[in-house]
Amino acid sequence: MPMHKQIQASCIAASGSMTRAVRAQRALLAAGIRAEVVALSPEDTRQGCAFGVEYPCTEERRARIALRNARVPISQYLQKERDVP
Repeated sequence: MPMHKQIQASCIAASGSMTRAVRAQRALLAAGIRAEVVALSPEDTRQGCAFGVEYPCTEERRARIALRNARVPISQYLQKERDVP
């Protein structure tokens, strides 16, 4: 019987620095959204941003509101898919 891999999407708010990514993480955690700072490769973003904060795509709307309210500058929003066993 073939095993089917499940694809899980995660969203990332890209920022220009580690400091901004940590600020974004704090804003999301304060809003009750699970968040993790991640390093990004330059080809992942339009502006070559090096860091971002990853969060569940199911929280996309709430995350954008929390980041806007916290006045954290975000250069780009991304969505990544990964295989989950």
